[in-house]
Amino acid sequence: MDAKKVIFIDELSWMDTPKCDLMIALENFWNAFTSARKDVILIVCASATSWMLSKVVHNKGGPYNRLTEQIKLQTFSLKECEEYIKANNLILTRIQIIQYYMIFGGVPFYWSFLKKGLSIPQNVDNTLFAENAPLKNEFEYLYASVFKNPKVYLKIIEALGTKKIGMSREKSPTIELW
Repeated sequence: MDAKKVIFIDELSWMDTPKCDLMIALENFWNAFTSARKDVILIVCASATSWMLSKVVHNKGGPYNRLTEQIKLQTFSLKECEEYIKANNLILTRIQIIQYYMIFGGVPFYWSFLKKGLSIPQNVDNTLFAENAPLKNEFEYLYASVFKNPKVYLKIIEALGTKKIGMSREKSPTIELW
C-alpha cells in the first residue's frame, strides 16, 4: 500500500484574494488529479470562520459534499489562559490576564507572544506596534481577508479612531470612500 500524501494548507482564506481565483484552481486540481486517489489527503485551515463556512463547508461548487472531517477549535477560556500563564512560568495577576484577554481574546497563538517580565502594555506594544511586531500588519490582513473592498472599511475605522468618544453622523468628517 502506498503511503498517504498529505496536502496541508493553513490560512487558506488569506490566500484567496478577490482576483486570484484560488478556490477555483484548488477545485480543479482536486477534481482533475486527486479525487479518485485514495492516497491523498487534503487538509485546509483558516482562522476566518465565516470564510471557511461559505467557501468550504457550505460550498455548492467543486468541494460540495467532499468534507470528511471538521475540527472546530475553541478559544481558551479565562481559566485556560490562567493555566497557560502558569505552565509558561509567566507571572501575571488575574487583572492582567483579563486585560490581555480583553485585547486578544482566548486565541492561543496571541498568548504565545507574551514575554516574561513585561507589563501588559509593554507586551501589547511588542506584539502590535514595535518595529518587528509579529502582528504589526494583522489589521490590514484581517480586513483584506474578510472584505472584498477593505479600503472602505479601513477608512471608516481610521476616522472613528480619531475620536475618543465615537462619532455621530452629524459630526462626522466627510470620508472619501471610493
